[in-house]
Amino acid sequence: MELNIRDIPISIIAAVGTSLLTQYPKHCDKNELKEYNSFFKNLDNSISIDSSYQKQWKKKISKNIAWEKCAELNSILCFIEHYKVKEYCIKLISSDTPPAKFSSEIIVEFLQSKGIKTIQQISEGLIYDGTDRFSRRGFPALITHIKLSIDLSQSEGFLPIINATPGFKAETSIMTLMGAITNTPVFYMHEKMDRPFLLPAMPVSLSQEIWNRWKSLVQAVKRKDLTESGTMSAEEFSGYIKQHQLLDGEFLFEEFDNGITLSTLGYIFQEAYGDSTPELKLKKSKTTLENRIVITKLQHHFPKGTMGVAKNIANLYFVESVASKEFRDSSATRVLSRYNKESPGEIFVQWADDTKSVILPVKTTASNELEHTIARQNIEELLEIDSIDLEKTFQRPEKLFKSKQFQLINRLADFSEQIVSNASEIESLNKQISKLTDLNTILEKEISSEKHKSDQLQTDLDSFAKKSFIEKIRYLLK
Repeated sequence: MELNIRDIPISIIAAVGTSLLTQYPKHCDKNELKEYNSFFKNLDNSISIDSSYQKQWKKKISKNIAWEKCAELNSILCFIEHYKVKEYCIKLISSDTPPAKFSSEIIVEFLQSKGIKTIQQISEGLIYDGTDRFSRRGFPALITHIKLSIDLSQSEGFLPIINATPGFKAETSIMTLMGAITNTPVFYMHEKMDRPFLLPAMPVSLSQEIWNRWKSLVQAVKRKDLTESGTMSAEEFSGYIKQHQLLDGEFLFEEFDNGITLSTLGYIFQEAYGDSTPELKLKKSKTTLENRIVITKLQHHFPKGTMGVAKNIANLYFVESVASKEFRDSSATRVLSRYNKESPGEIFVQWADDTKSVILPVKTTASNELEHTIARQNIEELLEIDSIDLEKTFQRPEKLFKSKQFQLINRLADFSEQIVSNASEIESLNKQISKLTDLNTILEKEISSEKHKSDQLQTDLDSFAKKSFIEKIRYLLK
C-alpha cells in the first residue's frame, strides 16, 4: 500500500515518548553514565530536579541529538525520504509526564533549528500513575489534541499523516484508531525496517443513523465533565434511554464513580463527528428580563431561595417566563422531564428546601423534543442538580455502581428511583402519623375529661339514690 503524495504538503502528527532519553546512554561518556542514570530515574519518578541541573542535561543531550538518535526523528526522516516529500511540518503531542515533556522540548528545538515548522502540545492528564486521570482526563485530552491537529493541518493546506511509531503503546493505539475513524493515513516504522509501513485503512466508522440517535446524549454526557461530579447520574441516563428507546450505542458510555461518562470510543466518535453535528442553540427569547418572572403568590409561602432560583432560570437566553404552581410535601429538588408534544417549550422545575417544595412552570423557546431536552439539560446544569437528589434520601450502593456490567445501569437507576419514591412516601406517612398522634393526644384528653364528667355524674346519681332511699325509709317510719 502506497501514498501518492510527492508534491503534496504534509503535516506529520506524532506522539512523543522517551526514546531519546533511553537511547542516550549508548552514546554518552562512560564516566557520566552513573550520573545520567540517576538523573533519568529522578525525572521518571517525578522527583523535583533543580532547573539549572536539568538545563545542563538538556544541553548535553541536545549536542548529541541527530535524526537517527530517537524513534520520533528517525521515523519522520524515513517517511520524508521514502515519499520524497518537499514541504512538511510537524505536530508533536507529548504525554503529561516529565520525561516525555523533557524529550519533546529537545526534539522541538532540533526540528526548529532545521527550519521545520513544529508545534508542541501537552496532553493534560495523560499520566501513567495508576489513577483515574489516565482514562478520565488523559485519553479525552489526547483525542482532542489529535483531532485539533488533523483539523489544523487541513485548514493550513497540509495533508495530515499520523506517525504511530513513537510514544507509549496506549497513545499510539489511540492515534491509530483516530486515523481509521477520521480517514487519516497512519504509518509505522520499526527500528529494523528500512522504510515506513503504511497501516491498512480500517473500515472503522459509526453509521449516521446510529450517530443521529445518540449524538445529543453523547454531547450531554460530555458536558457533565464540567460539573462537580463530572458524570451524568444513572437516573438521568436511564430516563433518556427509556424516553428515546435507544438500544445500540452502549459502547459509547461507561460507568464511573457512581455515574455515567463517555467511554474512550465515545470520546473518539464525539471528536470525529463533532464538526458535522454542531451543538444546537435554541431561539433567543424576545421577552425582556424584567417581564420573565410572573410569580404572583406571596413570597413568604415559598421554600427558601425560590425567588433567587427563579431569577437565575429567567436569565437563561431561551426562557420566556417562570411562574409558580402548587406546593408539595417533598424535600427533593429536581427538573421534571416529561415531554408534552402539545407544549414542547414547557418544563417544570420542583424547587425544595427542608420543609416543602413548589412547582415552577418554565416556558422556553424549545419547539421540538430535541430542543426541549437541551433546554432541560441547561436548567439542570444551572441549578447544579441531577434529575433526582439522591443524597437526601439514601446511601448510594457504591459497590453495585462500580460493577463493570453495563446492563446494571437501568436496574440500578430503577432501584434508586424506587428508593427515592419510597422515601418520599415514608416522609409523607410520618407526617400523617405525627398528625394522628397529635389527634390521639387530643382525643385522650377529651376522653379523660368525659370520663371525669361521667364519674362525677355517677357520684351525683349515687348521692341522689342514697338520699332518695333515706327519704323513703323516713317516710315508712312515720
